[in-house]
Amino acid sequence: MLSEELEDTLRRALAIAGDHAHEFATLEHLLLAMTEDPDALSVLTGCKVDVEQLREMSTLRVKSSQMSKIYCKSPQNCA
Repeated sequence: MLSEELEDTLRRALAIAGDHAHEFATLEHLLLAMTEDPDALSVLTGCKVDVEQLREMSTLRVKSSQMSKIYCKSPQNCA
């Protein structure tokens, strides 16, 4: 059983992927969602992660045009 907070974070990752018309939620979507999760933020800051840099890098990666092409099986399927 997942905690309510973890479920919210996973839903947020899926929503981020959907907002960018990505077929799959990837690690970048999850990392971006984790930057809004208080429990994840505690762990990230405890591990000396620069959360703002993580947020910026994840956002750039999610918004990049290459993201939609990562999982394309053939060029015809890529928009």
